[in-house]
Amino acid sequence: MRKSLILSAAALGLILSSCGSDKVGSVDYIPVKLESSGNWVFMNADGKTLSEEFTKKPSNVINGYFTVMNDNYETSVYKAGDKPELVNTLENLQEAGIFSEGLIPVKRKDAKVYDFADKSGETKWSLGEGMTPDDFFVNGLIVVSNKDNKKGMYNTSGEQVIPFAYDFLSDLYDGVIVARKDNNYVLINKSNEEVAKLSDMNPLTDYQFGFAMAQKGESVGFVDKEGTFTKWSKGDGIKDFNKKYVIYISGSNYGIANLEGEELARAGFDQLSFVTEDTFLAKKGEKWMVVDKEGETINEIDAKHARVVVSPNGSLESDFSIIAGSNGDYALYNKKGEMKDKKKGHFAEY
Repeated sequence: MRKSLILSAAALGLILSSCGSDKVGSVDYIPVKLESSGNWVFMNADGKTLSEEFTKKPSNVINGYFTVMNDNYETSVYKAGDKPELVNTLENLQEAGIFSEGLIPVKRKDAKVYDFADKSGETKWSLGEGMTPDDFFVNGLIVVSNKDNKKGMYNTSGEQVIPFAYDFLSDLYDGVIVARKDNNYVLINKSNEEVAKLSDMNPLTDYQFGFAMAQKGESVGFVDKEGTFTKWSKGDGIKDFNKKYVIYISGSNYGIANLEGEELARAGFDQLSFVTEDTFLAKKGEKWMVVDKEGETINEIDAKHARVVVSPNGSLESDFSIIAGSNGDYALYNKKGEMKDKKKGHFAEY
């Protein structure tokens, strides 16, 4: 299974990742470590914590559910709340994915196949032996690998809609799937019909905002639904993008441009990530700050470390914005870079 969702923006070009408006669900709470007890509790974006404490770090609460692994590396699934409720039959599992579209893929203890269970823990349908699903559904489909590591897709009813004919399949976004077969990339739709050939291209992201980021030869750029490649000429490459802006790379620094390649903020930042569609978390020297699209400072953040909790370009949505602080002393910040109530949002580790 795909082990985790990427919650903060990673450099594109290393892995094929998703970025866009189609969301799997929401991150409701994140686990944080208490200074007093050393145990873990759940905190929401307003700094409110649930009362239950955990000795082992649980997963994020996504769509109201979370998982915890025990000392035997077995996973159990819970419904979040002040008193978490174990989901019936979803205890001591070999593996568990994420609840999306009402289903969670699980491999039960001693089982040889993956089940898809609903929120009552009841198995709705199962895969065949040797098949492995991704962690979650996107727009009604989930990628599944067979025993030969060929990829296909199933819908939420357990019907296979894309055959095991591909070496790679992205998730379905904007009605389009990026697929690789015999070392050739194509765009297909959910009916397995070819939309466009991506001749001599290596896609680096899912298809969203009307294009996918791709590499062609030594060049990086964007490919549209017709398979037309447009070279990106600003700087040395692209770190991240959304439907309006690109974080571009220049040497070891980052800047901001629009999709046409017009520079908005020169590449003078040591680190740069999207906070919202129009604002960015930036680091210059030892200083962290939130900046606008021109690179102008909105607020400085007095911290040694900072990160965006949930990338706005990823598969999840959330009211969380920024975590920042120093070792053993972290707090939540809002989208403008303002610290939230420290009494509520203060913790030792995350």
